[in-house]
Amino acid sequence: MVKALPLLLALLAASLSSPGLAQVAQAPEAVLELELDPAEDDPYVGEMILATLRGHYHGNVALEDLDLPVIEGFSWMQLGPPEWSEQRSSQRVTVFEMRLAFFPQDSGDLTIGPITHRLTFASSEGRVEVAAASETVAVNVQPALVSAEQWWLPARSVTLRDEWEPEPDRLDPEGWTVRTVTLEVFGQPPSGLPAQPPMHAGGLFTLQEPEERSVRLTPEGPISTAVWRYRMQPQTGAPAFLDDIPISWFDTEAQVGRSLLLEGRQISFAATAVPREPGPLARWSAFGGALIGAAVGLAFLIPRLGLRRRSVLGRLGSLFASLRHAARLARAERAGNGPAARAALLALLQARRMNPARSRALNGLDHALYSPRASRPLVLRGLTRAALAESVSDGAAGRS
Repeated sequence: MVKALPLLLALLAASLSSPGLAQVAQAPEAVLELELDPAEDDPYVGEMILATLRGHYHGNVALEDLDLPVIEGFSWMQLGPPEWSEQRSSQRVTVFEMRLAFFPQDSGDLTIGPITHRLTFASSEGRVEVAAASETVAVNVQPALVSAEQWWLPARSVTLRDEWEPEPDRLDPEGWTVRTVTLEVFGQPPSGLPAQPPMHAGGLFTLQEPEERSVRLTPEGPISTAVWRYRMQPQTGAPAFLDDIPISWFDTEAQVGRSLLLEGRQISFAATAVPREPGPLARWSAFGGALIGAAVGLAFLIPRLGLRRRSVLGRLGSLFASLRHAARLARAERAGNGPAARAALLALLQARRMNPARSRALNGLDHALYSPRASRPLVLRGLTRAALAESVSDGAAGRS
């Protein structure tokens, strides 16, 4: 037995030196960090939060497994494949980077993480497993600026394309028109886009095709697209009329609400189409004729009524100026152009001799345009009606 002891010790030493049973005295250094992109304001519910997950690993990474678990209060998406690189100093450093986008689903004080990266390092001495975990990151999330019944769409940009083939108001007998609406949103996953709106009108038959949703990933966030198609045909000889459909969204870059408009259209066969809106020349001819008729009538009535001509003509000029500015305001409202609407509203108030500071319509518009904490995205519908409903006594201009 004593003679066999040196042989047993030699076998034990050989087994300990084999790669399969080797032990590394000290685990390699591995640091993982989650770094959020800088932002001036706290994000809102649903607003994209960009981040970079970055790891510095000292040694040769042979295997890796990233554990990005369900994070309470957030949804998330990876913005591309991870990138690996090497840095050379006194020893080999492997750098890992991955771009991520987080979308808070709740308001309040939330946390992201920890995220764990399980690594297997290989060297001449054998293999060792290390778990690198990022620290939690605190995020204060603001509530959405709309009620629960409204669709909340915070994004960096939103574009809308509306196409008809053929034109809907000149259809051949028993013909169809196809409307294709393309909504592109920068800064939302496909699930964050609004639902496909219905297209219904009296006397109109509509076939709504299944929507198509897709996403293009960039390091600065997802660009999601929804395509909506409708096949439509009038069911009678009378034209059918679709209403306007506003699509409101919140500009996270400018911190202001905005609105796009799917304009309502007439759907009709060519033989039954309602005449289109007259051109500028025809409109001004009719308007000029009305002015001439009014002027002749006033010239005849003023001497007989004993009125001062200057006073009546001044009021008549204010009336026509008010009508002109109201028409400008209505056009800006339909186009969703906030600055143009404000300029037209100011001109309308001046023509009506009203104090802008006391105009509820102007105050509401300024709040929607310029307040970073506006209560809802900018929607101009009803602005013209509200402005004209204000009485002169409510907003009369002070006179010196």
